Amino acid sequence: MRVSVLWTVIPLAACSSGIQGVWMIEVPMAAEDECADSIDHNFNGATAVEDDGSIPGGLQIDETSEASPSLIVVAIEQLSGTNATLLVGNNIYPGTKTDTGWSFSWEQVGESSRDESVANYSYSLQSTASSLTTWTVSAEGDLLSADVEAESSQERAWSEADMWNEEAQGFVSSSQIPSAAFLTVEREGNTLPATNSVDREECDSTCELTVTTTCSGATELTGTRTGYEIEDMGDKAINAGQAGGVI
Repeated sequence: MRVSVLWTVIPLAACSSGIQGVWMIEVPMAAEDECADSIDHNFNGATAVEDDGSIPGGLQIDETSEASPSLIVVAIEQLSGTNATLLVGNNIYPGTKTDTGWSFSWEQVGESSRDESVANYSYSLQSTASSLTTWTVSAEGDLLSADVEAESSQERAWSEADMWNEEAQGFVSSSQIPSAAFLTVEREGNTLPATNSVDREECDSTCELTVTTTCSGATELTGTRTGYEIEDMGDKAINAGQAGGVI
């Protein structure tokens, strides 16, 4: 699961004193988030698939791209005490003052579950996910700098009966656990995807597979004060922006 900041521009407002203001931000070409998978399982003799990005057949492809930065408009409104709000496109972030500037962040979390059972067959999928976006902002005069960090995590945990009888097979004819996408086994000299068959023992009673994916990315931004104020809400200039380079 990847996370990203949407750079869509909407009408914004702020007052031009200190951190407060409507700012024009230069956004460099986005880099790929760094992601990693952690795999736990109880399949007998199985090994987690190593995704090294190689292409079967010896063909190797290297791609690079560059593009000029884009421009967006954001607004920071300082509230009472050490509180403030940051508006970026369709997103609003609450923030507080720090020793070196301001920190704005928002975390999203969610979970879901699915359970199935019939006769001696059982299946479940438990999913949890979270994403955290943090803007660390400082301003000096009409210049602004910001470090934007995005982190996300998703855990998917499957469990399924190792074998099930003919009554259950009338409802569930094949395995639902996606072990073949993440695990391999050695069988008769061949490396094969690990699967959970209805009539062969691959696990101890119940097959279990948990895949955790974590991603992170960071971007350094710079900006200048535009001079627009709260009364400029709705002015065409507040909606202004520039797309990055075309590849």
